[in-house]
Amino acid sequence: MLEHLLGAYHTDGSDIADPYVLQRLGAEAGLDTGDVGALLSGDAYAGAVRADGEHAVEDGVTGVPALVGTRPPVSAVQPPAELTRLLERSITDRPG
Repeated sequence: MLEHLLGAYHTDGSDIADPYVLQRLGAEAGLDTGDVGALLSGDAYAGAVRADGEHAVEDGVTGVPALVGTRPPVSAVQPPAELTRLLERSITDRPG
């Protein structure tokens, strides 16, 4: 599903906040459209989503996309060379 979402947004320019787009993408990913529709029209995961957001803020995430393998987390909107430097630093700075 993630590949479908990313492709729809970044390649196709689709509005992935549109429930109809999400249902179509779910079907393309092999999900049951009835289950996807029920999920989109309900709030079964609202608490978990809020908790994830709160946890991210507690960890220092201030926006998306974020590179969380670094301390503190940084924006992942960086030139490739800077992303490489940050990732390499996060690997060498790991304890253990």
